[in-house]
Amino acid sequence: MLPVVELQITSRARQYGYVFWPKSQDNQMRELLGHADSVEILFENKMIGKKRVDWKYRRISIGPSRTTALGAQLSSFTLACDGDRLEIKCK
Repeated sequence: MLPVVELQITSRARQYGYVFWPKSQDNQMRELLGHADSVEILFENKMIGKKRVDWKYRRISIGPSRTTALGAQLSSFTLACDGDRLEIKCK
């Protein structure tokens, strides 16, 4: 079974187009991504390409056009990693 991490969709994430995680989830993200500097992103079943993992600010850019279009009823990102591909789903 693939490791899975669930992250809250914050207003900051919606506005700026990032997947953010709190310091308390650093270990989970390290387990999920290892020490990767970049990963291929599959967002809602659409390949959006290779994106940099910003470990210093705990974020991965997925683009504001994708996050501002998310419905208000969606409250979390579910991240699953398969090799160097990170799959992000919203729920």
